[in-house]
Amino acid sequence: MNCSKKMKRKIHNFVIKALTAINVFSLIYWICWIDCIISWQPYVIMLVNFIWICLVLYANGWVTDTEPYYERLEKEGEYYDEM
Repeated sequence: MNCSKKMKRKIHNFVIKALTAINVFSLIYWICWIDCIISWQPYVIMLVNFIWICLVLYANGWVTDTEPYYERLEKEGEYYDEM
């Protein structure tokens, strides 16, 4: 299957957004049940969810003033040169 680079990027972004949404809902779910937790596993799940969300926010430049990867490529002219 020969997909264009834009289509691959859209699929990649959709997958990342879907995984992030699942992590957010999972984090909210376990935060709602925090009073009933007697095991250590939900705490690890919440920690992993929080780390994933922080990594996605950092990679997209929402935490600091970094530019997202694709915007940096567009400014440098590398993105359009590869196509």
